[in-house]
Amino acid sequence: GSLTWFAERHPDIFSSYYNRIDGDALVSLNTLLAQDGVVVYVGEGVKLTEPLQFINLAAGGVPMLTIRRLLIILEQGAEATVLHCNHAATRQQHTTNEVCEIFMGEGSRLQYYSVEETTPNVHQLDTTDIVQQAHSRLEYATVTLHSGLSRRGVTIRMAGEGAEAEVSGLVVADGEQHVDNNLLVVHSAESCRSDMLYKYILGDQAVGAFAGKVLVEAGAQHTDSQQTNANLCVS
Repeated sequence: GSLTWFAERHPDIFSSYYNRIDGDALVSLNTLLAQDGVVVYVGEGVKLTEPLQFINLAAGGVPMLTIRRLLIILEQGAEATVLHCNHAATRQQHTTNEVCEIFMGEGSRLQYYSVEETTPNVHQLDTTDIVQQAHSRLEYATVTLHSGLSRRGVTIRMAGEGAEAEVSGLVVADGEQHVDNNLLVVHSAESCRSDMLYKYILGDQAVGAFAGKVLVEAGAQHTDSQQTNANLCVS
């Protein structure tokens, strides 16, 4: 439901999770201008049997800036699947600044899928920050099919022992599209596993960018991590 509604009725939970991303100008701008947002709260042991789908539609007759905020909280042992779709129905310049904060409790499981299919006039600036506790399992996948400028920054922090993350991205771009993926995975605890695969297919004058980093902090013994970026330029 509504982020403001959740903050009013559950202030302790809200203050524990909201706006925990540091040092990012786009996040600071989003926090400054956000009037509301969406929160998904899955309580301890709750397992959602149906996926949650969010559809964002850029529309309007004048150039616009849209600020979107999404907070997802999975308590211990919770399970959920989220499908996040971005589309457009406008020929005007439209810029979206979106921030997604995800917190996964011990033993929780999350499948998160994002699809972007907009227009050349849409600029999509996304920041996603994910924190995983012990033995949680994350499946995170993004697909970019059509856009103008797309910039996605993803940070995954493995804060608990035995956490696992499978992260993948697919980009199919042509024309003068520019698609930029920045990925940071931080192993802070022992025996965590991360597997990342990003693939780009680019045609015409399209530009694809990828920056990936795996940080293994002191004490994070028995880390298992692999990161692959494969690209095909067809023009």
